[in-house]
Order: sequence, then structure tokens, then C-alpha cells
Amino acid sequence: MSPASQSSSSAGIVIADNENVAEVLCVGAVNSVYDNKWMLDSGSSYHVCPKRSLFSTYQQCTGSVEVGNGVRCEIIGIGTIQFRMFDDVVRKLTEVRHIPNINKNLISLGALEAGGSHFTARDGGLFVVKGDRPLIKGQRQNNLYILQGDVISPKVEFVDFV
Repeated sequence: MSPASQSSSSAGIVIADNENVAEVLCVGAVNSVYDNKWMLDSGSSYHVCPKRSLFSTYQQCTGSVEVGNGVRCEIIGIGTIQFRMFDDVVRKLTEVRHIPNINKNLISLGALEAGGSHFTARDGGLFVVKGDRPLIKGQRQNNLYILQGDVISPKVEFVDFV
């Protein structure tokens, strides 16, 4: 079996080491199947991305997080990432932490809920809405909810998530 077709899972808790102590739960397959996907994560306190090239706005910052096994990972930036969503609307995700040593892209459902959105899961889908406006749709794959949308160029106009 090739590495791309193998499936194994891992989990870890990340605790911020700066002014706002928070936890980020990173759950996902170890292989690269999910490397370019965005997971909708109810255990993450932050939106997280390891790739600087995906940010449309970016500001360097310092901080660190500690994963469940005691490994410390640096937060080196914060910014915005733009997506073309399932409904062809372009939206931006703000306050995304750039953490190069966390290898998954995470959208924090808790952060979205704190911003006034709510979510429901049913029939293999996860739906995030704000008021009566649908924002995000996730599709369940191997018991992970994967964003139905793609990162786009920062030159497109956008609508805020929150």
C-alpha cells in the first residue's frame, strides 16, 4: 500500500503560551491526504495554517504553543486567508495563526461561534451560518469535517466570516 493510501490518525492538544491561554485540538490523518484541506475543528481555539504562502494579509508576531506530547511550536504570524466557498462566494478567515510546525489547516468552530455564528451537523455535512446566511459547509470524510471551498488569490473581493 502506498503512503498516500495508508490511513492512520493522531491527536494532540496545543496550549498557547502567550497572553491568551487556549487549547487547540489537532485531530487528523497523519498522511498527506489532508495537507491541503481545511478541517472544521470543534476543539481548536484558533484558526491555524502552517503555510505562509496562503495568507492574503500577514503580520509577524511572537508566541508559542505546546502540543500534548510537550513539543513547543512557535506562532510566527497572524493574518487573513481568502476562500471561494461551496456557494461560489468569496469569504475571508481572519486571525489565522501561522504555526509552521502544526501540519494541518484548522478552522476553529469555537472561534466562529464566539463571533456570532452557529453550526449544525447532519447527514454527513457540517453547516456554519450567521443569522440566516450560510457561511461554511463541511463534508464528513473519515469522521473529519473538511471545508467545501478552496483558498484563492488575495486579489478578489470578499465577505467576512464573522
